[in-house]
Amino acid sequence: MNDHPSTNHTQRPIGVFDSGVGGLTVAKAIHRALPQEKILYLGDTARGPYGSKSKDVIQQYTREILAKMETEDVKAIVVACNTVSALAHEVLASQKGVAPIIDVLTAGVDATLHHLRSQEQHPMPINPSPTNPTRTVGVLGTTATIASQAYERQLKHAWPNLLVLSQACPLLVPLA
Repeated sequence: MNDHPSTNHTQRPIGVFDSGVGGLTVAKAIHRALPQEKILYLGDTARGPYGSKSKDVIQQYTREILAKMETEDVKAIVVACNTVSALAHEVLASQKGVAPIIDVLTAGVDATLHHLRSQEQHPMPINPSPTNPTRTVGVLGTTATIASQAYERQLKHAWPNLLVLSQACPLLVPLA
């Protein structure tokens, strides 16, 4: 992270990025929760949407955006792009020293598991079976996000008997 002696931690912005404009909803939610914070939004509309791009291309774009966020001296980075969260997790993990990174995949999985556990009398089923899942969760995403199975892997790691129904919805991205 850049050391700018004239910029203290409270004056530095929170960086938010997405492959387009859909992440503006995340930026708006951050602004509502933390109105005193400055937000720097980077929407990669020139190269997005990312949902049909290869993993290598998405990872390269992610490295470039993280480098840009570092030059802007952000105090935290919010990855508001599910495709980046799913396909560039190694890049995000390797960059944790730049600024704290929060991604929507991890946040979404955590929120889903919290909700599921709050609905269960017992946090984990006593006698689950593959033919009798305890809960069902639906995941909608870009073709790349769904093909990565990142949501399914993380959800099933924490809740093995969860039935995860995933559906690619490439036409949702242009609506954002």
